[in-house]
Amino acid sequence: MHWPGAGGRATDDPALPALRRDSWLALQRLLADGHVRAIGVSNYTAAHLAEFDDAPWARVLPAVNQFELHPLLPQALDIVAACDARGIAVQAYSSLARGAPELLAAAPLLAAAAAHGVSAPQVALRWAVQHGWAVVPKSTHAARIVANGPASVLHGGWALTEAEMSAIDALGASAPALRTCWDPLTVR
Repeated sequence: MHWPGAGGRATDDPALPALRRDSWLALQRLLADGHVRAIGVSNYTAAHLAEFDDAPWARVLPAVNQFELHPLLPQALDIVAACDARGIAVQAYSSLARGAPELLAAAPLLAAAAAHGVSAPQVALRWAVQHGWAVVPKSTHAARIVANGPASVLHGGWALTEAEMSAIDALGASAPALRTCWDPLTVR
């Protein structure tokens, strides 16, 4: 399920929880019938995930929750905690904040990039991977796709130190939150 809202409905529509439930029931049927191997959600907040708790209709929890997640979006860590508590895998999108200089020119990323001989985007992706989150880097440039791919980020023979991870983690507390995509916090 791509979004906790519904097309053509206001984000505060009181019918949204029932629509999410009905959609999840349909996905569970697809899973039970063997049409899909896993089902998940996208852009679900901690409050949306709480709808699955002790719900008689939720026979299966989402396998994954995909949402905007990068060092300058600290409120996303509440969603990470909600996923962790339920055993739901975290998949980060917009991990590079759409190339925002506020992220890619941040001192901790630049310092780690210089220390490891890599780029700031590679550091941002490695930060997420070292936290245990799957990432979905996007680019329309072939060279960036290769540079930010698994060979460079996962298997390049480097890792961020604990101090570098802490410095990048602290970015969200010291800078204004940067959301580059839609805000699921607005969905009832």
